[in-house]
Amino acid sequence: MKILKSYPFLKAALDDMLLASKLSSRGIGTPRHIVSLLNDALEFILYEVLLTLDQDIYKDGQNTIGLNAAIALCKTQRIDLPLLGTIRTIQKYRGDAKHHAQMPDEAAFARIQGEFRIIASRLIHERFGQVLGREIEQLGLLPYHVALYECYRKYRTHNWDLSLRFALGALVHKHRSILRGVEDYSAGSIRDPAAILDVLRKEIAAASYPPCPPEALDTLRSLPDDIEALLRNAWIADAAETAGHGYAIIDGVLPGVFNIQSARRITEHLVQPEHLIIVRSMAWSKWEKGDTPQKREAGARLRELLKQQPDLVQAFGDPYYEKDYDRYWRWWVFAVFDGTVWHTFRLDDDFDLSLESGSLSEQDAKRREQVTELILAEFERAARRAT
Repeated sequence: MKILKSYPFLKAALDDMLLASKLSSRGIGTPRHIVSLLNDALEFILYEVLLTLDQDIYKDGQNTIGLNAAIALCKTQRIDLPLLGTIRTIQKYRGDAKHHAQMPDEAAFARIQGEFRIIASRLIHERFGQVLGREIEQLGLLPYHVALYECYRKYRTHNWDLSLRFALGALVHKHRSILRGVEDYSAGSIRDPAAILDVLRKEIAAASYPPCPPEALDTLRSLPDDIEALLRNAWIADAAETAGHGYAIIDGVLPGVFNIQSARRITEHLVQPEHLIIVRSMAWSKWEKGDTPQKREAGARLRELLKQQPDLVQAFGDPYYEKDYDRYWRWWVFAVFDGTVWHTFRLDDDFDLSLESGSLSEQDAKRREQVTELILAEFERAARRAT
């Protein structure tokens, strides 16, 4: 991408992010190595952000840029740093890895990988999104509205004011992603919920929507008034949950991670996307340390089911293919909807299942179990229809 030549430190950050994702998804990198890459990527992003404000903290090529100095200067420049606690956690893990040869435990490692994607998405979209334009979609970042929605999920029950702010921001930018209009990536930085709600109301009133179920559009059009009524009564938690629920309904018919219009629908809740919008930044894993026996059993049943359904498998088409020296990978990509969010997953040509890594939830093992069981149930439904 030619425009990145003007932003060499941002390009270096993206290279580190891509390498960390590849190492994690293929199981060939240690957590110590990956955490160091994430820390370096954060330093590069923040340094590039500060350079746009004519603030220089790079001493020389023999020293790291310095995350402490970057964070301190960002505060003086009133730059909103998303998930600062996670940034500090990555910094700590990098120090533990470098100086003490220590590694984060499995759950903590998965959590910081997922939250790092949110941090990178928000910083790059909010600070470089307008100058990069549509080319930002080629960087493999978590879509901006998805990053804001995950911030809503992270803060809900802990800080309802922040949760409301990010739920409303996610709605605004989800709405813009549907319409493919001009984007300024601004709502994530607006602190007044009423101001974000005003933006949403004006854009809904002027919108012309693509084909989708009428009930989803009815929900979308009524949201500003519903949320405003809750805010008048100072019911912040209810307003945040209403905004979050509205986003989930809309995302069910117009997902943020793939184009539902071009996806092959296998069942009502199981689809095979033509491609994923954020594939470069995503990571999938066949197993994780906390995987339950129930998850492993459901995965085994899925393998046996698909081995007995050659016609169903044939309809998947040719798998993706990648070769690296003496190894190769073949896989298909699918997505399943759990009623709230879409989960993407991979099936290799032996029908081994790989689920998304880096969940925000601390109950990651339970999530993987439930998603595997849901995938099995949907493929069983598809198999019954085929007979």
